[in-house]
Amino acid sequence: MRCCHRHAPAAAGSSDPHPFSLPGATEHYAAPRPVRAEHVRIELDLDFAQHTLAGTCTTRVSAVRTVSTVTFDAVDLDVTDARVDGRSAAFSNSGAHVRVELPRALDAGQACDIALTYRARPRRGLYFWGPTRATPTVRSRRGRRGRTSTRGAGSPAWTRPRRRPRRRSSPPSRRT
Repeated sequence: MRCCHRHAPAAAGSSDPHPFSLPGATEHYAAPRPVRAEHVRIELDLDFAQHTLAGTCTTRVSAVRTVSTVTFDAVDLDVTDARVDGRSAAFSNSGAHVRVELPRALDAGQACDIALTYRARPRRGLYFWGPTRATPTVRSRRGRRGRTSTRGAGSPAWTRPRRRPRRRSSPPSRRT
């Protein structure tokens, strides 16, 4: 008896454990997870006139194993400052990821708060709507699409399968 194609007995003369895989296909695994995000606090300042945002994202992380750097998804974010437990920390921004160097390595079970201050003009993931010449009475508002392909757009993110941290967002201040 079999439960799925992965556990089916190999076909006569075939040693392929995945008979339904496409030629050239490779298996993909989740990225390594050296830390666990316990809590995320996002403080935003939305500028509806310029369609930009500025904010600070503070993430409480605990180490799963000894770690000296933490990498966040940060698509098109201009990160201006990184702080670890309130102290300035070195960081690098590739345009897709922000890598924060911890002042001291965290051993398994230890935790720290990492705060990233940033500015952005989101191209996807976070959208601004407002009055136009055709519809002058429409009020300004913003919207977000929750697709995984747009994670990291609008705020630094630590998203991994099956492990979502608690999130708390402060009410955004509005500039018109």
